[in-house]
Amino acid sequence: MKRFTLIVLLFIFSMYSQATVTTTVSQSILEVNDIIQFRIKIDAKVSNLNLKPLEKDFKIYNKYGPNISSSYINGVGSTTTEYVLNISPNRSGKIIIPAFTYNGESSAPITLDVRSAHQSNYQDELFFLTAKISDTSVYIDQPLLLELKFYNAIDVQSANLDLPSNMPFNLEQIGDLPTSTEEINSISYQVSTLYYQITPQNAGQFDLGQFKINGQYAINRKNKIFNTESLPIIVNVKPIPAQYPKNKPWLPATNIQLKDNLAPSFNMTNDANLTRVIDIQMSGLTNNYLPKLSIPAISGLKIYSEDEIRSDKIINNQNTGLIQAKWAILPTQNGKVTLPEYSITWWDVNSDQLRVSKINQREINISGVVDQNISNPQSPVIQTEIITKIPNWIWLTHLALIIGWGISFIVMKLKINALKNTTTHDFTNQTSQTSTLSSMSVLDACKKQSMHKLKQALVDFEKQCELKNFDYSIYSQTLAESLSLLDSLLYNQQDNQQKNIQDFDFVKFAKDFKQIKAQTKNSKQPNETLFSLYPSD
Repeated sequence: MKRFTLIVLLFIFSMYSQATVTTTVSQSILEVNDIIQFRIKIDAKVSNLNLKPLEKDFKIYNKYGPNISSSYINGVGSTTTEYVLNISPNRSGKIIIPAFTYNGESSAPITLDVRSAHQSNYQDELFFLTAKISDTSVYIDQPLLLELKFYNAIDVQSANLDLPSNMPFNLEQIGDLPTSTEEINSISYQVSTLYYQITPQNAGQFDLGQFKINGQYAINRKNKIFNTESLPIIVNVKPIPAQYPKNKPWLPATNIQLKDNLAPSFNMTNDANLTRVIDIQMSGLTNNYLPKLSIPAISGLKIYSEDEIRSDKIINNQNTGLIQAKWAILPTQNGKVTLPEYSITWWDVNSDQLRVSKINQREINISGVVDQNISNPQSPVIQTEIITKIPNWIWLTHLALIIGWGISFIVMKLKINALKNTTTHDFTNQTSQTSTLSSMSVLDACKKQSMHKLKQALVDFEKQCELKNFDYSIYSQTLAESLSLLDSLLYNQQDNQQKNIQDFDFVKFAKDFKQIKAQTKNSKQPNETLFSLYPSD
């Protein structure tokens, strides 16, 4: 029994230990730059496979895997790992795909027959790349425009641009990727154009290197690869000329043009709307090279500026900066006023000369201004950086609005509280009037020292205030005793009324009656509101 168990275990162990490795290719006869599919299958779980043996003679484009699958058949488990690669040979001739080994098991080598078939000349007609720079002799900080054009006669599945590894300047891509069509030697090409800006920071001679594009395409149902590269570019960078003014911004350009919309001399009245528009076009420079235009301070005029409109365009294969400035002009006095000339100093990179572009001065004859000492002219719609103080009327307007809002809020709050208390106030006022009259009758009877009138006043008080069977003793024990004495004197000893009147203390009764207000101020009795309204002498 033990021997049988050992044999079974050895058999199972041998099944798992023999991890078969197999390799296959989609085709064994191909041409240079053809792409074929290469598969590696291992009967085991493999998470990482060494592919370096392939890199000597092949370029790997895509790698799929590891794809690991497991299965159980008749109680026996198995695991398989598969890699799928798209590869292309680097040369023609007999190329051997080496054996792959895992856990002592190896695949069989595969021999490929790679044929040239003048493929390189054929590709030169299908794909090529050109690199063109706006100028090969430039100055420091002079921006260069690099134009890359990729020509393809057939559709490509993918294309990748490789920049030179030794590029001495930074490249900044500008604009979109425009496409067009061109016909060269009776072949129609689709052309994709890329623009880069290069700004050299140091003087000297620099090699920009070669730009390369590689990718994939399909022909006759076969996937192939292509490689093409541009010619090298050499750039000579010159220092800033010594004669250029130190106090001026360095502007190396092919041309700078200035223009405005004003005549050399013209008339203007106080009610006229005048806007000066200055347009600047800098060929060979981007708009950020020129600082913001400053507004001149001119006696007799108030000048307000809009935000400048700035943009960059590619015109005649070079960067072009565009700037537009608008100034609103408001007269403040009569007479002749001169707008000074506006100028830009720059360096002509074509002729290597210092130049100045300018707009000549303009003369304005102003009339119709009534008050020649306008201190606070009405501001136009155009905003300006010159205005730094807000007029007083604006502050006063804002203050009045704030006060008005505050008063409205208080009035609204009072109205809401009044609505909430309307019912309570009406009831209280009505009860107050009734109880006040009744209490005055009680005090008046005490003042006249009439027990009959006092009793009637108390009856009226209880009736009008709806105090049926009211117990006075809960508020004043002495008052309750006085009321008991009053009843006894009135109804039990009628024959000796004069004596009874002398026995009853009207002053003390009135005093006790008036103190009910103080004794019931915080009482929780249902009709306590009535007692809080009693008058006190």
